Amino acid sequence: MKLWKYKSYDEYVRVQINGNASKLTNVWADESCIDYICNLARNPDGVTIKQPPQHVICHGTRNGSEQKWFIKNLPDAAVIGTEISHTANEFPNTIQHDFHVPIKEYVNKFDILYSNSLDHSYDPMKCLRTWIDQLNADGLLCIDLAQGREMISRELDPLEISSEELIDLLVNKFSLKLVERKVIDRKRGVNSELLIFKK
Repeated sequence: MKLWKYKSYDEYVRVQINGNASKLTNVWADESCIDYICNLARNPDGVTIKQPPQHVICHGTRNGSEQKWFIKNLPDAAVIGTEISHTANEFPNTIQHDFHVPIKEYVNKFDILYSNSLDHSYDPMKCLRTWIDQLNADGLLCIDLAQGREMISRELDPLEISSEELIDLLVNKFSLKLVERKVIDRKRGVNSELLIFKK
């Protein structure tokens, strides 16, 4: 695991906002990944939550594509996304928020938490603690992790972490259970790996 060092929190925010603005129309997320998560959550014989998903949160959503796909799959669920940039206000179901920071109303709330933006974390322990606390007792933590040349510590993507390192961290430091692991055959760029955990 490697972590880019910023001079200050303000520098981190500035870099993330500038990066967001420069890639605002890009979509890194893959719809097939969201479809897979939703199918898993609805499957009564698989690794599921105890009721149909009612609350879903996506962190680091840029232009809100993830929310659209979750709403398409789970039309009865309340779906919200967070984005650190002021551009969050341009997209439905999105709030401007730093995903490291806890929100009291979100604690123990979500059936599904999804992100492909863990590599944008400046403090992965703080970030993961916040995300885990937002899950309800049966919630699924779904992390779509970049691989290969896309998983390199740099100014915009400070965290470099392998799937094995993330699994070790979440299982041994946070006492989660790994319940699903799937390579996402992405149409653009390098494949990613979806890792799904439960408390």
